[in-house]
Amino acid sequence: MTPNQLFQDNQNLVKFCYNKYIKHRSISDTEDIMQQGMLALWKAALQYDESKGIAFSTYATHYISGYMRQYARDKCNLIRIPRTVFLSNNEKLINLISNVDSLDRTIGGTSDSITLIEKIESDPDDYRKLTKDLIDTFLRTIRNRRDREIMRVYYYAVANGDKVTQKQISTKFQVCRSTVARIIDKYNSEFREFIE
Repeated sequence: MTPNQLFQDNQNLVKFCYNKYIKHRSISDTEDIMQQGMLALWKAALQYDESKGIAFSTYATHYISGYMRQYARDKCNLIRIPRTVFLSNNEKLINLISNVDSLDRTIGGTSDSITLIEKIESDPDDYRKLTKDLIDTFLRTIRNRRDREIMRVYYYAVANGDKVTQKQISTKFQVCRSTVARIIDKYNSEFREFIE
């Protein structure tokens, strides 16, 4: 059989794998996961070798379930978030939105009134200084000296608009790139919490 025939004749395997391995996880991206399953079915059809003596359905099922599980792991929220969390977040958003003021609102009631945006001074150097101060304050919370220096290089490059790659940082500090990636991920999440 040609790969096209195998693909056409076995599309029901995708639905089977979805129902068996994924459906119970309450994932909302059903169409995306099914699409990943179809992609896996096509790849299985292209690589299938009848001479090995394995049924195509057995061979393809491993591909399909693997692709679907990987997509679910990478892209979907596998932990069900309680309804109360959504409700409290919605209430917070409503409060924030109700406190928003237009920058075009005039201040004062006279004909020569100015708008709120004209009143706000925006010196780029002030923003850079505030950003640098915030970064320095956060960096002081990092106890590991190497991690602190890696994050200093990374954050200063980002704050200055420079491009710095994980490979460049790993070369500078003589560590592997995956270590740099792990450190950056760890401290980026801590930095988000620090800012909030």
